[in-house]
Amino acid sequence: MEISAFIEDELGNRIIDFRDNNLHVVGYSVPVDEWLDLEKLDSHLYSLPDQPEAIPYITSYYSRIWGFCLTHKQRQSLKPGRYHVVIDSDLQKGVLNYAELIIKGQTNKEVLLSTYICHPSMANNELSGPIVSTALIGFFEKLNKKKKLNNSLRFLFIPETIGSISYISKNLKSLKKMR
Repeated sequence: MEISAFIEDELGNRIIDFRDNNLHVVGYSVPVDEWLDLEKLDSHLYSLPDQPEAIPYITSYYSRIWGFCLTHKQRQSLKPGRYHVVIDSDLQKGVLNYAELIIKGQTNKEVLLSTYICHPSMANNELSGPIVSTALIGFFEKLNKKKKLNNSLRFLFIPETIGSISYISKNLKSLKKMR
């Protein structure tokens, strides 16, 4: 399903378009198709005044809102008038996937190492954890073959915040036993 999300001026010129950058839409925005004046639209816009060329990453898991993220320079260039805002989104129940790998040690005690696997369009931020974790897995698997580790190692690859909450809620009893 291709998502359509944009802001157009009264002449039909696209000011912001999700197809240009997926950071332009607040994550988990509810659907909207409205004409708004700039003053009303401004309450749904997010920018970083101290970084005028950057598009912020904003998400709203828990509040049913909608919004657009843009550079502060773009925001300041908006002229008074009416704007057509469209976010053709579909919020529905889904699944939360994560990956888990255990390197078994000699005891039932575990060391938990967790990394985030979300925000794929922010690779400079989101690749470092999975890369380091993958390297550690390789290192500890080789080490464990030579000399068995005392504690087991559990590696988690999960979505930030919501993934941690979900993992803990599903595994709380077993996590408490590993202290």
